[in-house]
Amino acid sequence: MTTKFLLRTFFFLLIAIPASISDIRKFRIPVVYVVAGIVVFVFADIAEFILLETKTCSFFYNHIAAALSSLLVYFAARVFSGNGLGKGDILFGLFSALYTGFYANMAATVFAALVGILFYLFLKVVQNKFHEENILRPIFVIPFVPFITAGALLSQFLL
Repeated sequence: MTTKFLLRTFFFLLIAIPASISDIRKFRIPVVYVVAGIVVFVFADIAEFILLETKTCSFFYNHIAAALSSLLVYFAARVFSGNGLGKGDILFGLFSALYTGFYANMAATVFAALVGILFYLFLKVVQNKFHEENILRPIFVIPFVPFITAGALLSQFLL
C-alpha cells in the first residue's frame, strides 16, 4: 500500500465515519463535511496532476467518470425509489466516487447495495420474529451512508 492510498483512505474515513454516525442517529448528513471532502479530493487530484508525475489525461477522466456515474446512479435510485434516497446520500456517493475512481466505484456501488439489502432483510427477519402480528407493512428507513462507506472500503481493499 502506498502512502498516497493510506492518506486518501485516512481522509475518506475522517469524513465518512462522522457522516455515517450522523446518518444513523439523525438521518441527516453533515453536508458541509461532505462538500469539504469533495473539494479536498478535487484539489488533491489537481495538485497531483500538476506537481507529481501523473501527467496523463486518463487520471482526470477516471475521476470525472467516477463522479458523473455516481451522480447518475444515485440520482436514478432517488427517482425510482420515490425519494427514498436522500440528497445527502447522492453527495456522499459523489465523495465516495472521488475516493475510489471509476471502476472501483462501480464495484463499491454494487457492494453498498448488496450490504444494504442484506441488512434490510436481516432486520425484516428480526422484526417478524419479535412481532406477533404478521401484517405486511413497510419496515422502516435505513441510513445508506454507512453502506456507501462499506462499499467503498470493500472495493478499495478487495480489488
